Amino acid sequence: MSRFSASAMVVVMLSLSAPVVADDGDPDSSFWGDGKLTISSYNDLTFASMASDPEGQLAVLYSFIPAGAVMTFTAWRSVGDSALGDPCVVDLSLIDPPSTFAVDDAYARDIAFDTYGRLLVLMRVDDEVGDTAHFVYAYDFPNCQLVATYGDGGVAQVLSWNNLDPSYCGRLRPLAEGPTMCVGSYFDALNLAVLVKVIQPDGSMGQAYFAPADTFPSNPSGKDVAVAANDHVVVAADASSGQQDFFVVDFAPDGTVAGALTVPFDLGGSDADHPRSIAAIADGRIVIVGNAAYAAHSTSAAVAMLRWNAQGVLELDPSFGSAGKLDFLFDGHEVSALEDVRAQGDGKIVVAGLAQVDYLFNKDMAVARLAPDGDFDRDFGPPGTGQLVIGFDEGSPNHDVAYRVDLQNGRAVLGGSVDVAGSLAAIGVVRLLNDYVFGDGFEVPHAPGWLWVY
Repeated sequence: MSRFSASAMVVVMLSLSAPVVADDGDPDSSFWGDGKLTISSYNDLTFASMASDPEGQLAVLYSFIPAGAVMTFTAWRSVGDSALGDPCVVDLSLIDPPSTFAVDDAYARDIAFDTYGRLLVLMRVDDEVGDTAHFVYAYDFPNCQLVATYGDGGVAQVLSWNNLDPSYCGRLRPLAEGPTMCVGSYFDALNLAVLVKVIQPDGSMGQAYFAPADTFPSNPSGKDVAVAANDHVVVAADASSGQQDFFVVDFAPDGTVAGALTVPFDLGGSDADHPRSIAAIADGRIVIVGNAAYAAHSTSAAVAMLRWNAQGVLELDPSFGSAGKLDFLFDGHEVSALEDVRAQGDGKIVVAGLAQVDYLFNKDMAVARLAPDGDFDRDFGPPGTGQLVIGFDEGSPNHDVAYRVDLQNGRAVLGGSVDVAGSLAAIGVVRLLNDYVFGDGFEVPHAPGWLWVY
């Protein structure tokens, strides 16, 4: 390389890197000026979910009741760096209940981009006599236009109409191969049991995974699902009564139950432990996050790391945290909880949830980044912490909770519920700078798009 070209390269490298002055975990000022966005209305907006696609497009899902109405509707909006898309209200006229009664409510459940770039919206629909069913709508994002080749005119029915049956489907997990998994529960001999349904790319129903009701003592229902590197389908299940631990079902690729694992934290208090989200890590492990009670009315953020041993049995990974488990309090706050998790390509783990910041029950969003061994990645957030508490503080009281975390072109995005003036519920989105190392080993300094020019 000539002296001139080498000097030019240095100048270009310096000019490209000069704007990167913020720290890892700081708000991304290219997103709505200060890294935070509040979406509010004249009525409550009940946050349901958030998702981004490989191109970095972002969308949020919520339920709402229009002014002067009593019926609940589902809607989604695209979220840009400085502009919002118009609300897309799900068209309920496409649903025909089996009774002579009309649709009464449509509750938003989850949103996801499948491998074809379609936006999938999951919702539970009730009619006027209490029958319920679950549907997935497929949209040609960012347009509020259904994909006609999906299901019946863009709509797929995941669970059939039923009455007095608590079966449900609560979370979508698209697969790279094309299908999408929906996890929840089914009614088995008067008890809830874990269910995973596979939705084919055309909206038809594929394979179903069932765990018998007697798999665990307290009949938990599926909260989230992940597909591991060995093609096993792993479900994190939660019980609302009786024994409450992190319940895990390991399905073999053929749909049979390969194993079941109970992970108790038992920190104290009611010993009630509740898993909320699960993710597969590139190294073959599985991470589950949630909360664990340790005293009366107090919970800790809780993480469990699992692996398959040499005999093919799913177990806690002793190399992570303390014998495979980690519990912590965000910034020392006595009530902390995790709601979602994402695994980065470099093996680091981003977890998000809430911290109750005072005795008036005010809550803030909270996020942490963990190293593969369970230590905090102390390059993230305030120096030496690895964690961050984020308050919107737009209402009084404030109940700001991050229910979703995603990686938008490497940057960490939190989505959830925030309170605004008038005690109204709104949607809050935060985007943070994130020194994310992709699986190919190239580090992206904060916002994507930086180039090394030779």
